[in-house]
Amino acid sequence: MNTPPPSSSAAVDRPLRCWVTWTILRRASLGLATFAVLLGLFYGFENWRGWRAWTAERQAVAAQETPLELADLVPPPVPDDQNLANTQPFLQLFDWSHDTNGHWINPHLASGQSWCDLGSIHGNSSFPGVGRWDAVGTGATNPRVDLALWQAYFRSPVRYANKLVAEARQKRGLPVPEPLPTGSKARPTQGPPGYPLPEIPGRPAEDILLALKLFDQELATISEGSRRPYARFPIRYEDGPSALLPHLASIKRLTTVLALRSVARLEAGQTDGAIEDLHTALLLTEALAGEPLLISQLVRYASLQFALQPVWEGQIQHRWSAAQLETISLGKHPDLSKLSTYPGPTEAIVGWPSFYLACAPRGWLYASTAEISRALRTLETATPAELLPLASAWPPPPPSDSYRFKFYRAYLRLDLEGGIVHSALKALRAQAHLHLAQTACALERYRLVQGQYPDRLQALVPQWLDAIPVDPMDQKPLRYARDGDERFRLWSVAENCQDEGGAGTRPVKGLPLGSPDWVWAWPSP
Repeated sequence: MNTPPPSSSAAVDRPLRCWVTWTILRRASLGLATFAVLLGLFYGFENWRGWRAWTAERQAVAAQETPLELADLVPPPVPDDQNLANTQPFLQLFDWSHDTNGHWINPHLASGQSWCDLGSIHGNSSFPGVGRWDAVGTGATNPRVDLALWQAYFRSPVRYANKLVAEARQKRGLPVPEPLPTGSKARPTQGPPGYPLPEIPGRPAEDILLALKLFDQELATISEGSRRPYARFPIRYEDGPSALLPHLASIKRLTTVLALRSVARLEAGQTDGAIEDLHTALLLTEALAGEPLLISQLVRYASLQFALQPVWEGQIQHRWSAAQLETISLGKHPDLSKLSTYPGPTEAIVGWPSFYLACAPRGWLYASTAEISRALRTLETATPAELLPLASAWPPPPPSDSYRFKFYRAYLRLDLEGGIVHSALKALRAQAHLHLAQTACALERYRLVQGQYPDRLQALVPQWLDAIPVDPMDQKPLRYARDGDERFRLWSVAENCQDEGGAGTRPVKGLPLGSPDWVWAWPSP
């Protein structure tokens, strides 16, 4: 069969369709090329603009002699035989290795952290107030340690024995109870006591000291190691925010146990042992002094509050001798108010995993980082009186609401309630408590010689103090009032920088740390 020839119209349509297709492809290619060029120009300009802002900020920070590189922040190595971190139990906390998936593991971590946790023997406490004192000498809001409550805790039956509690008790030769049946109360009324104590209760302090004998060997090792001149823990600073810090929980728990035992020894009349525990607790708090990490310093401030508790309790009960008061080293601590909040190396910040960071111009990250640094420098240069208003307005708004500063808002999103500012206030509070404790020890030494407290703090200079410690909040001498021959009030103006006459027994709404004055005084009736 003969095929008919193509029509003239079909022959004409074919070149036309090819021409239209080629025109569309050419214009699309031209459009894509134009878009790519514009996008490249946009990315290039934004990267240049952000890098220029970050470079200018780095120069401003460098002019203040603030370290810019991670290597400048990391503490230098120290000799192993002079390093507290090279003693047990801290040594096993950093015994890391990789598992088959490449994750860091430490088979000794749980036992290394739990031995100094009182709940690892007994189970978590269900007694209100046990182990929860937060500050010292502030009257009704923070009274003396309730030794009778601790006695009840140590003598009560073991709570539900989970795997960690069971292993800790087996290791120490203590009986392990059966798990509680479903529906039973969390705190059993019968069964083996949490700690090995005689059936007949003794005085609270005696029972507490008997219970804490379980930790005598470890605490003796800690006491000896704390006398080493250095504390350089093997933190992997190069891991940035992912760096593991297992020693922080141990130090906080250790200072709690040491402070509790020191208070119990004071009550039992064992002042030599009490002062030894106090010295060890204070040295442990200073083991964190050289770590350039905000969380390390916050743990340090919290641990210091525990360590100062026996100083206060021994002073208000007149249990410390003049020689012991003289050995309490409080004036040699570094200035805790110097809290560096520099955001750190850019590489750690731009490594934040998110779609935005993957697609946004790198210059936006540099611009946000520069703004973060400026905001933190505002905090660092603020006076104590400016911190409270700054806390209510933190974080400061970025220069614009554009996506260029989205990382700035994301970086500070967890700090909308002024947590970084609160950290600076906590640093100042810790420094104020050190000055209060130093002055209170001098006042007690004066009383032991003169038979009463002085009318004015100037009477302590120069025999008991070289100079009157200043209030870090306003750089004026600490406030003082004598409440009879046997009592006094000593206070700092606290976070609002207003002298409330030593009114530290009532929390005030609107103050992040709660108290109108930071007071060293006798507890309220």
